[in-house]
Amino acid sequence: MFNFWAERSTVMTVRRWARCGSAVDVLRRALLGAALLAWGAGSAAQDLSALESLADDNARISALVVDLSTRQVLAQLNAAARLTPASVTKLYAAAASLERFGPDHRFHTHFVSDGEVVDGVLRGDLVFRGAGDPDFDSKRLWALVERLRQMGVRRVTGDLVIDESLFGAVPCVTVDRCGVTRASRNAYDAPLSAAGVNFSTVEIAFVPGPDTGSPARVSFMPTRLPGFDIVGSVRTVAPGARATSSLRRVTEGGVNRLLVDGQVPVGGPPVRLSRSVPYAANYAAAVVGAILTEAGVDIAGRTRVQSTPLPPGYRSLVSIESTTLAEQLRAMMTYSNNYMADTLTLDVLAYAPDRPVSLTLPQAGERLESLARRANTMAPFAVPQSAASAPLHIDAGSGLSHQTRLSAQDIVSLLAYMYRQSSLFPSLIGSLPVPEHTPSRMLKNGNIDWMTRVLAKTGTLSQPVSVRSLAGYIRLANGNFGAFAVIVNGSDKRRAIPGPESMEAIRTDIELLLARH
Repeated sequence: MFNFWAERSTVMTVRRWARCGSAVDVLRRALLGAALLAWGAGSAAQDLSALESLADDNARISALVVDLSTRQVLAQLNAAARLTPASVTKLYAAAASLERFGPDHRFHTHFVSDGEVVDGVLRGDLVFRGAGDPDFDSKRLWALVERLRQMGVRRVTGDLVIDESLFGAVPCVTVDRCGVTRASRNAYDAPLSAAGVNFSTVEIAFVPGPDTGSPARVSFMPTRLPGFDIVGSVRTVAPGARATSSLRRVTEGGVNRLLVDGQVPVGGPPVRLSRSVPYAANYAAAVVGAILTEAGVDIAGRTRVQSTPLPPGYRSLVSIESTTLAEQLRAMMTYSNNYMADTLTLDVLAYAPDRPVSLTLPQAGERLESLARRANTMAPFAVPQSAASAPLHIDAGSGLSHQTRLSAQDIVSLLAYMYRQSSLFPSLIGSLPVPEHTPSRMLKNGNIDWMTRVLAKTGTLSQPVSVRSLAGYIRLANGNFGAFAVIVNGSDKRRAIPGPESMEAIRTDIELLLARH
């Protein structure tokens, strides 16, 4: 009888040897091939033996692998069981936005006004109109302000207005985002706004001083903002020492205190950290105001946020376009950017002909659910159903919500649906990282098949139970594309499953499957 544990041990051992050189990689392939011959023909569950073993150790798992050309189910384990998927939900945000806008779509952000420009003076309000551009940053804002200067505008008699009415004031719906009004030590929980700038995060750079013992210089990106105070310091230490740093934002009484600590070595590169801000539109107002001031444009009135539509009569003064949606999806997937994913989810609803008056993320998530159900009805394969499976539910495109429920079957159905969309599939698959080239350390260790034949999105959550997920496309030996999804959740009996343990099981089974197919 084939001994899975002996084979798994051999695969893991050879994986560690593979770093030694090409000869060892040949040996590894030979051993893996011998293991597969010993394995022989088996059931679909046996194809995912490492994951099955993890399930026996109280993990909840849903997994499915399908050949998209032959429609053959290559492997499955509880494929219809709906679990918390984490960031692989971003596949739905990407697919829905591609369907809504197309891969070459660009978002256009404007300065608009109800006044006229006379002798360098704009007689009226200057309105920064947010377009829901998920990638709008200071570089693009500087270009927009420069275009305003090219019109000759040097002074504004009215107010500076930040118009976020495309979405309205977006209420928080997750514990993470609701907490950022008070404090944050992360960037992934940034709040949302159609007028957001820099992913609603503030970036701080710690630049080493000239000598050991001197304080490091603290630099703001894009510029020093009022209402953000540095508390603490970062020390400059001897060349070659390890850089360490911490940054926590605490907001009280409208003042943001940035608590910093750590060390950077002489001659070393700057250390850059980003943290979410408490209110997206207010932060955008501070950034837009600061850059206008630096550019020499004086605002006579006050700065305010407009969350409801402006009255008629406003016209565009200047505009700036985003990169293409296809380019934005690549950045979103590579860095698992929650802000971008949820902004795109809101865009799908905000630009719909039947959009509601006010938007919430769960409302927008219903559009992703509709896409999921449509993809499920068109799935060209079938798997055994789970009697106690939870209802399909998506209430955010980022996967940050713990309430979202998807199965491996749901996700592979979406991947199969997009595979058949010849005008959209290249942009979706092109957005997915390949382990050999991704900056994500989670995907880096593996054999040559894993490193070059897998294109996938990862997912991770830690509360209320651990989540580790992976989904995307694989290239099969026969030239066909395959689609796969694996979701690993903790359970009441074992709430926290170490991420490396989950990834090792996923990787082991996918490598074996790729060697066989």
